[in-house]
Amino acid sequence: MLHSAALNSIPRTSGYFPKRPVPWWSPVCTTAVREKRAAFSRLRRNRGDPTLLEDFRRARARARRVLKEARRASWKAYVSSINTKTPLTQVFRRVRKMAGKFSPSSPPVLKVNGIKIMDGLTVANTMAEAFAKVSSRDSRPLAVRHELRAKERTVLDFTGNENESYNHIITLRDLHSALSLCGDTSPGPDNIPYAMLRHLGEEAISFLLAVYNRIWLEGVFPSGWRVATILPFLKPGKDSGVALNYRPIALTSCLCKLFEKMVNVRLVYFLERGDFLSPSQSGFRKYRSTTDALVRLEAAACEAFARHQHLVCVFFDLEKAYDTTWQYGILQQLHLYGLRGRLPRFLKEFLSGRSFSVRVGTTHSASVAQEEGVPQGSVLSVTLFAVAINAIASSLPDGIANSMYVDDLAVWFAASRMSVAERRMQLALDRVSRWTGSHGFRFSPSKTVAMHFCRIRGVHPDPDLFMYGHRIRCVEETRFLGLLFDKRLTWVPHLRTLKVSCLKALNLLRVLSHTSWGADRATLLRLYHVLIRSKLDYGCEVYSSATDARLRVLDPVHHAGVRLATGAFRSSPIPSLLVDANEPPLDLHRQSLMVRCWHRLHRLPDSLPCLAVSSDIMSQYYLLHSRAPWPFGFRVRKAMEEMGIDDYQICPVRVPRVAPWLLPEVFPCTCFTDKKESLPPPVARSLFLEHAFTHRETLPVYTDGSKSDSGVGFGVVFPDFCRGGRLPSVMSTFTAEL
Repeated sequence: MLHSAALNSIPRTSGYFPKRPVPWWSPVCTTAVREKRAAFSRLRRNRGDPTLLEDFRRARARARRVLKEARRASWKAYVSSINTKTPLTQVFRRVRKMAGKFSPSSPPVLKVNGIKIMDGLTVANTMAEAFAKVSSRDSRPLAVRHELRAKERTVLDFTGNENESYNHIITLRDLHSALSLCGDTSPGPDNIPYAMLRHLGEEAISFLLAVYNRIWLEGVFPSGWRVATILPFLKPGKDSGVALNYRPIALTSCLCKLFEKMVNVRLVYFLERGDFLSPSQSGFRKYRSTTDALVRLEAAACEAFARHQHLVCVFFDLEKAYDTTWQYGILQQLHLYGLRGRLPRFLKEFLSGRSFSVRVGTTHSASVAQEEGVPQGSVLSVTLFAVAINAIASSLPDGIANSMYVDDLAVWFAASRMSVAERRMQLALDRVSRWTGSHGFRFSPSKTVAMHFCRIRGVHPDPDLFMYGHRIRCVEETRFLGLLFDKRLTWVPHLRTLKVSCLKALNLLRVLSHTSWGADRATLLRLYHVLIRSKLDYGCEVYSSATDARLRVLDPVHHAGVRLATGAFRSSPIPSLLVDANEPPLDLHRQSLMVRCWHRLHRLPDSLPCLAVSSDIMSQYYLLHSRAPWPFGFRVRKAMEEMGIDDYQICPVRVPRVAPWLLPEVFPCTCFTDKKESLPPPVARSLFLEHAFTHRETLPVYTDGSKSDSGVGFGVVFPDFCRGGRLPSVMSTFTAEL
């Protein structure tokens, strides 16, 4: 119904542009250019007419002004949408489009058995066959296939109590909440985008809710939701002639993804409330980030240096992680967690019977089956993959530490003798290899690397570790979650690479500072913050353990970025330059980020990262061994002491006992929209009495909070009693009123 209405009402583009398209063009620009050309035509027919000459000049000036304003407005709107995850190449591509330099992307050319394949349909079919082979059950070793098939003979019975909170029907509030989180992404095979769903009327929304609830209650999964369109994206630095060097991103139905958002909220709440996820897993979990895994590894390495130990760490790489995920294993884990009823039945239908076709340009391949794996680009895929790999940490021997961020896994062990560390790590590798084999995964021996963290003087051989009969390479430096670790933890390779990357990004500011549509100060400063300083900020809590002399190599990048954004002279003193731009020096900015990270980690006081940074056991070691680098926890405590910041107890974050979709809906008051200073007291009193009369059958509760030099206080007044108290002086008035 939606698709047919869209076909009848919304015009479709052909994909052919007679001229170079620019993203800032609008109907107003078309009108202005048309009027300018019409005025010029009249002037050409009546040469010498002063009135027509004046009309043409005005039309030309107006067209120039309209085009300039449209270009500036479009660029500012785009800049406001840029975030730290926006690739620099995408921003440069946008700049070229703004200038009218458009180069259409060419279709991929594959090379099979030395023969180039250029035909679109053949390329699409070749890629579809390659992707289908990866997710095929036959791609696994024979012994693994037999083991998994034996486990799959056990029928999982998800029948149970339908009255569990996660099995409740979908409400209109759930639908509106999920719809508000939807961005403007590409539609699936049904060609229904999120924008169309956001503009549905009340009657259509109610009908859509009824459809969702029927699917939820009856367990009938639409067949069109099982089909995906795969867009192949070349992986960075890979050969474009190999089909498996392309990352398959699945475009599924937006109607299905909207439903997935509502289901994912309930699934995540169930996993977090039951504490089923591994404590070492930080990927895509609330109040967690990649910094959690990084600070734990850095703390372990610094402790090993202070104790004069050898720390052996192995960084694992899963082969085709999402595409080879064992679907039955996901359902088996959820069944083991006690999930019953409608939610697991929906997940079972979501995973089974999936198929896809590959789109290359405007050509689609034949439909092929996806036997295993979860679709990349789906809402539920990340959560389901986390469930699939969750138990890998439990397979490790006692004393072996690990950290995970979705599929990025690091395992380490420290010992005074290399032989002990080598033996324990080999045992861990054997157990992890057996676990992955019994759950359908496989690590890549060529991409899995080991690193020997050591600062002990003398020659110390690297560990000999093996996996699947292959020797694991022991490297001097490797990248983990965006940071380049080196074996002595000097951070010199990372700082060098980071500086080169930031200097390339500075070229964008140099280009924009010489344009009429992108050179205003606020826009350039925002671009500097998003594209350059964000690179400097990421992981600074960890890499700031480098010496001050090594960290100072990043200062010229910071100064050059601020200088380009503000248009200051090259001879401007750096202190005055930073004051004018309201930018702190990098060392102070890093300390600020460290303090924020410290308080964020303490919102989860029982988490592994918080316990790692809060430990005081090694304090004397770090003070006695001045050459050993200080870990994040020790450094931030010293910085807080120097800045006079008290280590206040942070209010911990707990998973609420009541499911969020069962909480009563909050309706904010909209009658007091004006500022208090501009509202006369009689008018304010009248509005309050009207509001109180409207809600006369509810329980009135009055709150107030205030802050002064002596402290912060709050008060709560109920009809029968009142309560007040004092809060720490660092609290804000907003916190007091809450």
